[in-house]
This record gives sequence, structure tokens and C-alpha cells, in this order.
Amino acid sequence: MKSDNLVVKNIINKLFLDDVDPTEDCMGKCPLYQISKSDMKKISDDIIKNIGEFRKALQPIRNELEKKSESWEKEMPYRDNVR
Repeated sequence: MKSDNLVVKNIINKLFLDDVDPTEDCMGKCPLYQISKSDMKKISDDIIKNIGEFRKALQPIRNELEKKSESWEKEMPYRDNVR
């Protein structure tokens, strides 16, 4: 996830490695799996405080997924039978 917001960048860097795609399985490689419960709570609180910035950062991904879903749904044969 790309973002110019420093809070978003810092949180993402705490959870994931630069060379690991966070959408893929990074079990054992990502810091996410090594973080203590108390540190995870702090990160969670920071995410909640900055939810608007995360929404902005995720919007391009959301748009892409919605476009793919819309395309897939148009191709479904059941659509012709739905009233």
C-alpha cells in the first residue's frame, strides 16, 4: 500500500517488510507475526486515530477490486435470469 502520509507509512513498516507483499502470505517473514500484544494494541489505536488516512491510502485498491468485481459479475450467466 502506497501512501505519502507518514503515520500510515510508519504503521505499515512496523507490520510488513518492504520486500514482502502484504496481500500475500508472509508468515514467518513479516514483523506482524513477531509483535507483542501490547505493541499491537498501540498500533491498532494509531490506526483508529488515523482511519481517514488509511481510507485514503486504500481507496485506489478498493476502486480496483470493485472494478474487477463489477466485471466478473457482468459475465455471470445467472444475471439474465434475475428479476
